[in-house]
Amino acid sequence: MRPMPVSWHTEAVFVVGMPYNKYESETAFQIYCSTWLRKQAELHQDDRSWTRWHHSANERIGARAGLMAKLMGQNRGFPDFVHLELQSAIELKLPAFNSRPQGRLTVEQSLWQQYCVLIGWQHAVCYSVDSFKTFVMNCRKLHGFGRLQ
Repeated sequence: MRPMPVSWHTEAVFVVGMPYNKYESETAFQIYCSTWLRKQAELHQDDRSWTRWHHSANERIGARAGLMAKLMGQNRGFPDFVHLELQSAIELKLPAFNSRPQGRLTVEQSLWQQYCVLIGWQHAVCYSVDSFKTFVMNCRKLHGFGRLQ
């Protein structure tokens, strides 16, 4: 398998578990960001804050999956990544690419964004791996954690 160019990163990437034809998806973007966070946790084993980013699997396909998610207490629009200690939330969206428009927040996602800001949390909408890493780094600095590598 060779790395492939994607719209959400400045470098060609390899996304574990994803076929090439799915690389231009928000799921691939999320997997890549989550993998990067896990790698940071391995590099900084003395800093547990890297392991505390959480992704709620709120992507659903089909009416049954939606019903099960609702019964389990999932809420529409919940951010892709949250970190309780850093009081931070991240929503990932795909950038504009070819004829695809830039990803936009749904009404529910906008309401979660407003709620996060209301309670004093940092919230970012990231359209690239670079903006994701920058936001994570800034959250860590604000709360007195170490630097990225």
